[in-house]
Amino acid sequence: MDHTIHENNILNVLKQCFETAVPAKDARTAVTHLAFVVNLVFCFLGDSKTFSLETVRRSMISHLNQSISRSAFWERLSGNRLRRSLHDLITELMAKFSALHQVNETILKKLGVTAIELVDSSSITLLAKAKHDFPGTRTKASIKWHASVDLLSG
Repeated sequence: MDHTIHENNILNVLKQCFETAVPAKDARTAVTHLAFVVNLVFCFLGDSKTFSLETVRRSMISHLNQSISRSAFWERLSGNRLRRSLHDLITELMAKFSALHQVNETILKKLGVTAIELVDSSSITLLAKAKHDFPGTRTKASIKWHASVDLLSG
């Protein structure tokens, strides 16, 4: 299969996934929900290892040429709508990309992807007797387990 055709197919599937999972029109705001989610997701694909949410907001303003206030930005980040949209987007992406079998280095380079990090942070409740050594925040005793895996390199 020609790499260019494969790459264009992947980019088309990526575009379709965003359009399927995230509503394109939003009469309530100047920045549509689709534009907000796309910019939010792709802001994390840059070279920078350190960034703040304010940097994300400024990047969004720059790319969209539309102003978004700090309060509006935070409100949109904290809402259930964003959580649902990201959940639907990830579900759609996983279903579609598993059917494409292979995402090669060329397409990842075009997308600017250097790593895909899976991060889990789980609290594990322990027996109450362990409260002196492992005091919990919501229980008498617990530990916090953090795991991070790069899905491209393992």
